[in-house]
Amino acid sequence: FGISEYPNPAGGCVLTDPNLGARIERFYQGMFVGDPAGFTVNDINLLLVGRQFRLPGGQWLVLGRNQGENERIRKLARPGDILLGMVDRPGPTGLLRFGGDLGELSAAGDSVLADSGGLVVRYGKKIGTERPAARVRFVQDGIEQDQEVSPLADERFQDWRI
Repeated sequence: FGISEYPNPAGGCVLTDPNLGARIERFYQGMFVGDPAGFTVNDINLLLVGRQFRLPGGQWLVLGRNQGENERIRKLARPGDILLGMVDRPGPTGLLRFGGDLGELSAAGDSVLADSGGLVVRYGKKIGTERPAARVRFVQDGIEQDQEVSPLADERFQDWRI
C-alpha cells in the first residue's frame, strides 16, 4: 500500500499499563485489609489515580498529585472512607480506605492517623526548604478532627508504595 510512516498507537485499556496492571493484581492478591470478593468498580477507579500506599496494618491510602487528582479522589470517597488534607497550606488530598472508625482510631492514639497524615504533610507544599509539621484535617462521614502531624521521613514509607 505504500505506507511508510504511521503514528504510534495511543490509548487503549489501562490494564496494558505495566504499573497499573501490577497495582490491580496486588489488589486482588489480598494486599489490603478488605475482602477481594467485596471490591467494587469504585475501588478499581481509585487504583488508577494518585500515589498509592499500603500502610503497615493493611490500610489503603491514596494521595492526589495535583488539583485534578485531588478532586477525583474526593469524588471517589464513599461512606466510611477518611479524607485528609492540610489545613494551613496546600498539599494533597488523601483518602484512607479500610482505615476503620475515626473516633476509635483517635481514642486509641493509633499510628494509622499519624502515618497517613505524615504522608500528606510529606507530599505537601514546603515552607522555604523545610517541611514543618502541619495541622491535618481528617473527615469521615461528616465528622471532622484536626491533628498536628509531622512529615514522615522518606525511608520510613518506601516499602509502603504500591
